[in-house]
Amino acid sequence: MKKVAYYQELGKTIFRKIKNSRSIKIRIKAGNTLLITLPSFISYQEAEDFLFTQKDTLIKELKKNEVLVFKDNYQAFFKKLKIVLNFSDAEILRFEDQNEYYQLSIFSKHELNDPLIQEIISGEVIKLLKKEALIYLNSRVNLLAQKYNLNYGKIKINQATGRWGSCNHKNDLNFSFHTIRLPLALIDYIITHELCHTIHKNHQKKFHQLQEKLLPNAKYLSNELKKYRTNELKVYS
Repeated sequence: MKKVAYYQELGKTIFRKIKNSRSIKIRIKAGNTLLITLPSFISYQEAEDFLFTQKDTLIKELKKNEVLVFKDNYQAFFKKLKIVLNFSDAEILRFEDQNEYYQLSIFSKHELNDPLIQEIISGEVIKLLKKEALIYLNSRVNLLAQKYNLNYGKIKINQATGRWGSCNHKNDLNFSFHTIRLPLALIDYIITHELCHTIHKNHQKKFHQLQEKLLPNAKYLSNELKKYRTNELKVYS
């Protein structure tokens, strides 16, 4: 059983009852969502009361993670996303691909910074970045594969937050949609890295020799990539 609540300073909070749990526990999940687990014999009201005793500490921890607040003219990969908020009792969402920009029209009684609206926008931004990633990566992988004379299977875009890309035994290449947020040189590095896995499945000596042959500055780019994260929706320039 679970209950979802939204608090002005704490944001989205999920209360989940765990059968064998003995105490209330609070965790901060990806996206700064709070997860409160509680024993089945404790009420949601008691768990909420406990949550607010920890409020000041939690606010400090949430600020460390610095969640992105989506505003008008969010920069996606190809175009900017214009966000138009219209006050209405009806909850309506409309996405349009204009010639020079994307437009997301939201009809709602909530403010732009409201957690509910931010979650809606986040969902649409993820859809948008997945679409853009598929378009760009299909083209770029094909170009680099021809340049290096390497073959690959299918290209898939996923929502992984633990890795930028992967290559399976069929030589299908999987990329996190977050890849599209990176500088172009790092996108090429990730593509080249996964193309090398079509020949060598592990990270042993032969793999690194091939990667450095194709990309002489691979070590430098690998270190640069460590500065970026796959668990946020910031677009890097």
